[in-house]
Formats: sequence, structure tokens, C-alpha cells
Amino acid sequence: MPETLRILITGAGTTTAVSVLKGLLAANDPSLRTVMGDMNPDCAGAHLGDEFITMPPARGPDFGARAKELCREHNIHLVIPVIDYEFLAWSKIADDLLKKGTRVVISGRSALLNCLEKDRTFQYFRFLGVPTIDTWRADEIEDPTALPYPVYLKPRCGRASLDNYRAVDPAEFRHVVGKVPDPIVQPFFKGTEVTIDTLSDLDGRFLAASPRIRLEVKSGQAYRSRTIHHPELVDQASRIVEGLPIIGAANIQCFLTEDGPRFFEINARFGAGTILSIQAGLNGPLALANLARGLPLPDLNSRPNLLMLRYWEEVFV
Repeated sequence: MPETLRILITGAGTTTAVSVLKGLLAANDPSLRTVMGDMNPDCAGAHLGDEFITMPPARGPDFGARAKELCREHNIHLVIPVIDYEFLAWSKIADDLLKKGTRVVISGRSALLNCLEKDRTFQYFRFLGVPTIDTWRADEIEDPTALPYPVYLKPRCGRASLDNYRAVDPAEFRHVVGKVPDPIVQPFFKGTEVTIDTLSDLDGRFLAASPRIRLEVKSGQAYRSRTIHHPELVDQASRIVEGLPIIGAANIQCFLTEDGPRFFEINARFGAGTILSIQAGLNGPLALANLARGLPLPDLNSRPNLLMLRYWEEVFV
């Protein structure tokens, strides 16, 4: 085990990456060295860790070779990717990197596709018997007038709330469907939106979960959120992540309705609101660092009724 664990956190310009960084910094452990990575060296997160490296485009043909070289040059021991469109590229090179001493916290290709492609997520929920929301691919809908309006349209492989639209009738459906890349369609659900932050070990065994109500959401990110005690959601989340399996962190989204929970999304990563679960007691980033070093896990019990209120903060360079 190295004396200093050098951890690369990708997507340094995102709220998610900064939340992961805060989880590691909370340990106040000088043996943890944080290396922030992003394509844009001018992002705020580039100035918050111990070091910064400029990352290649994940969809570029040479990403694998360049990522391996960067991990070698900067002596990276652990990689925590947080950007969805990087995941398949990291998964492809994870075994090669592990042979060189770099562990990537990433799930296998099949698990990732079941999370990234929302029509597959729906089929996976149905397979498990998890209560979910009907999902159709827009290109398979022959008669839009037969849809149960209002409906919600979003990209099949999208993230956050980008290119999401609500349609209240067939005319509005026809107007917005062309604005959504590779769209899926779901009935518009009313209910309390909940995210369940989960953590699994490096072999995909479930460790802990922390449900949180999303009280105010902007651009797909929670600005006000509160942890809750909900054993049923934790049990369902455990089944979901172990069935794939997920390596490391995930966040699972559902609506709490009068008829019970309805699950609709799995993200195989830390979420933008992960910092709330960290503060409540489920410090997933630190747990992953300890797993990588063969150290005992920290206490992962999350306390309910912790309220998070977000505000802007600036970095001046």
C-alpha cells in the first residue's frame, strides 16, 4: 500500500466532483492526495484540489491511451469518474490500469448500459419487479393521441434535465419531440422526488444507502434537500445495485406516490447532491479510498432529517 494515495477525480468543473473532493477533505488525512481532472483548466474545481491535470475528450479515439499515460505520469492510484459519458471509456481500460497499479472505480459495461440507456433501465426495473414508470421510445410510438397525457420527454441517454420537455396533448408532443435527441416518453408523475445515494464495495456488494428528498431542483441538481429514514427505499436500492452490479457509488431516483415508490433512473456514480449524504454520515469517497488501501471502513450510517441549503461560492485566480 502506498504511503500517499493519489486520487484522480474527473469532471472537476462539476458540482459532483467538488462534492467528492469535499468528502475526501473531510477526513483531514494528509496521506490522501487529490488530483482534479477536467478538459477545461479554467474550471473552478481545477483550483480546489492538491493538483490538476487536463483530461482528453472521453469520446476521442485516443482517450484510452492518453488516460493510461496520464495515470502513469501522475502516479494515480485511484480514479473516481463522475461524468456519465466517460464511463464506458474508463470501463474499457480499467483492467489494464489495475495491472499497472491504478484502480478505476467503475462498473462493468453491461451494468453501465443498463444505467445510461433509460429504456434499458425501465426493462431492468421490470425484470427485478421494482415498481417503475412506463417508458416508450418515441420512434416506436405509432399513435401519439393514445399516450396518457401529460407526458414527459427526455433523451434516452441524457443527463441532468437537459432537453427535457412536458407535453400536455398530441399537438405539443409533435412540437417538442423533434427537439429531444433520441427521445423516450414517460407518463408525467406527481409525487415527492427522492434520490437514494448508495455505496457498494469494489466487488459490487452493497454497503449502505442514504435517501434524500429533493425539495428544490434546478437544472437537474438539488438546491434544497433533506435526508429521510425510509427502510423500504434502502431495501429496493440494495436489490437494484447488487443486481447489476454497481461498483462504488450510485444514485437512484424515484417518486414517492400515494401508491408507493416508482423508480425511474439509476446513475452509476456519485450525485450532485452527494455532499448531503456525506454530511449525514455516508462518506462514500472516503470509504472508497479506505477500500483501495485495505483500511477499515468509516461509519456509514446516515442520520435522517438533515437539511441542505445551497448557495454560490466563487474562486478567484
